[in-house]
Amino acid sequence: MSCALAAVLFVVVTSAAAAPILITKDFDGGPPPPNDCGGLFGQGSSCDVGFALTPSAQVSPIIFKANYDDGELDETETFGFPSVTGNEFEVNGDPLADASPGIAGTWSYTADVGDPAVRFWVAKGGNEGFKLHWMVESTTVGNTCSGETYNLACLNLALSVTSGNWSTLGQNLSHLTWYDTGDVPNVPEPVTLVLFGMGLVGVSIAARRRRAR
Repeated sequence: MSCALAAVLFVVVTSAAAAPILITKDFDGGPPPPNDCGGLFGQGSSCDVGFALTPSAQVSPIIFKANYDDGELDETETFGFPSVTGNEFEVNGDPLADASPGIAGTWSYTADVGDPAVRFWVAKGGNEGFKLHWMVESTTVGNTCSGETYNLACLNLALSVTSGNWSTLGQNLSHLTWYDTGDVPNVPEPVTLVLFGMGLVGVSIAARRRRAR
C-alpha cells in the first residue's frame, strides 16, 4: 500500500469517527405562540431561518412545508423550487398519509437533480411554539454553538443532510418545514475521501504498468 493511500485511509477512519451532532433551538412563549413562517422567519417564499437575526442574512430559505391536523397530513406547500413536489420527503415512513405522527419522529429526503439541499428543519406542535433543528460537525462546534445556539456563526455551521430526527415542544405535530442551502446535497466527506483513495490506487497501478513495459 502506498504511503499516500495509507494517509487517505487514515483520514477516512478518523473523519468517520467524528459523527455530526444535532443542534436544536426551542422557540416558545408568547402570546401569541411563535411560528416559523408567517412569524419569526418572515412571510411566504421569503421565509428564511436567519430572518429574525438580520433580514439580509439569507441563511436558509424555505423549501417545503407539510401541515398536519389531528395527526394526519392535511395539506402541503411548496416555495420557490418548481422541481420540489413534496414526494421527495418521507416523514415516519410516509409523507402524504402518515397517521398520528405524535411528538417525535424521523424524516428523509430523496433529492432529484437540481433540487436544493436541506440544512434546517422545523417541527411545530399545537400552540406550544416550534423547534428548529440542524446538524453540525462535532469537531467544529466549540464555543460557537454552546449556550445560545441561534446565532449566525452556529447557523452557518449547518451541514447539508438528507435525513434527520424531529421533535415538537410536547404537542402532536402540526407542521414540518424544511429549509435549504440553494445547493444540491453534498457527498459526505468520508465517501469523497474513499473515492479519492480509489483514484490514487488507480494512478499507482497505471504507473507500475508503465514502468513494467
